[in-house]
Amino acid sequence: MLWLNTLVASINRVFAQGGLLKSPLLLLFLLSFFSKAQGTFQAGTHYLELSSEQAQVETVQPIQVQHWFWYGCPSCALFAQKLPLLQAKDLEWQTYPAQLRNHWYFHAKAYHFASQQDNAAELEQALFETLNQNGQALADQESLQGWFASQGEDADLVADKTTSPLLNQQLAQELALQNKWPIRGVPAVVIDDRYLVDASMVKSLDEFVAVIQFLLQQARQNRVPEQDKVTPQELGLATSLPRTVILQ
Repeated sequence: MLWLNTLVASINRVFAQGGLLKSPLLLLFLLSFFSKAQGTFQAGTHYLELSSEQAQVETVQPIQVQHWFWYGCPSCALFAQKLPLLQAKDLEWQTYPAQLRNHWYFHAKAYHFASQQDNAAELEQALFETLNQNGQALADQESLQGWFASQGEDADLVADKTTSPLLNQQLAQELALQNKWPIRGVPAVVIDDRYLVDASMVKSLDEFVAVIQFLLQQARQNRVPEQDKVTPQELGLATSLPRTVILQ
């Protein structure tokens, strides 16, 4: 570590008579400092490790990042402004509206309708403002349609899109996905189906971003270059699957 070598050199100049290794207390301090710097974020405290399996993932596969949010969450609005800092070519982000409360179902509908419109940015900003002022607003189909109509959207189109069986099916699938993870608050981020960090685990938005950056680096380290990939034969695994038996 360049910064550590520089620090050691500086201290050695200060302690010219004894040097670093002849100052046990100082050495202990440095080792403690270095340890904390390397392990700032701990599993079970700052994030959850959803799976401990060391599955190989090729470097050509992007890191999957799920972003869960709610329009009524002030931190979610602030985190949305931080998202550009977390973009990278090896990441594949998916945004999902959380349904941690029953009435958030209608807010999830609002997200899917708004995000498909030409003026999506303006509609989403208005949704953040409305639901930050009153998180219980837009809690039924009638008020949802009325709100979009007040924003200049065609009432018939809103009714058609937000009550479609296709959207209801999508929301059910998203709820099933959300329920796979022990999400306790938003914003929440799931990385590679392996790491989870949500609002309940951090003390600030900056720490939330820092934990995500830390976990993204962990995910990158889990990836195996194509030339280093271990084949099933090398692992002694079967190359064909047994016949599936369905119990009646």
